[in-house]
Amino acid sequence: MDEFYDVLGVSKDASAEELKSAYRNKAKELHPDHGGNEDDFKSLNEAYEVLKDPNTRQNYDMYGTRGPQGPHIHERNPFEHMERAFTFHFGQQQQPVRNRDLQIGISISLEQVLTAQKKTVNIKKLNGQQEIVEINIPAGVESGSVFRYEGLGDDSNAALPKGNLHVKIYVERHQKFDRRGSQLLTTLHIDCFEAILGCQRIISTLSGKQLKLTVPAGSQYGSVLQLAGQGLPFANNPSKTDTLLIQLLIDVPSTLTDKQKKVLQTLQNDIGGNVDINV
Repeated sequence: MDEFYDVLGVSKDASAEELKSAYRNKAKELHPDHGGNEDDFKSLNEAYEVLKDPNTRQNYDMYGTRGPQGPHIHERNPFEHMERAFTFHFGQQQQPVRNRDLQIGISISLEQVLTAQKKTVNIKKLNGQQEIVEINIPAGVESGSVFRYEGLGDDSNAALPKGNLHVKIYVERHQKFDRRGSQLLTTLHIDCFEAILGCQRIISTLSGKQLKLTVPAGSQYGSVLQLAGQGLPFANNPSKTDTLLIQLLIDVPSTLTDKQKKVLQTLQNDIGGNVDINV
């Protein structure tokens, strides 16, 4: 009954991690390419195939491998575990350094770019198993950036170290703010009188602050004002923050009373204008 445990050199109450570690060490020792015996290597793979799965391991512990209710083991290439870990180069087998890398993509909001984030992600290994891992995303990250997290990739081949996880970041578009690198751009509507005379307005920043903005007299349509330090962190220096740009959009009244037109005509004459307004 203990035959498979003896093949792996572990006790019957060995944990899944102990089984994996034992298989990794034995596979390196017994692989025929390393001078091992082919029959011993085949027995090692058979033992690990049964014991690594909790269900087949339970059946094996209860009935053994020859009983009528014993675990069902699919016929397969005994070298499959190791063949997947080898690549061919000019006709010679070369062992890669680790298991395969995995790639995923995640989305974050523009507000989340303001500070470093810890995200929990669900990754699917090549053997179909799911694993939840935690990753760190730095402040100021650009959309499309790819980060590598060592040791969080595939681990299907227990004889090799884990692969890496590559995560591509997608920053969602914001309804109010456009991103220009580490700068933010928003718009502010003012009327023509505020543009002529100047005014003060309250601006909401991406972080939720309410700041006072002074619009100078004589501002033109499309003029851009700035609030320093209210943009996004610099990707290469997250401790510093860029600028919030505010573009002025001047609204002109579309309908005027006769009295209002006369007042504007008088004002226009006083400042040297020469455009007639029909009254």
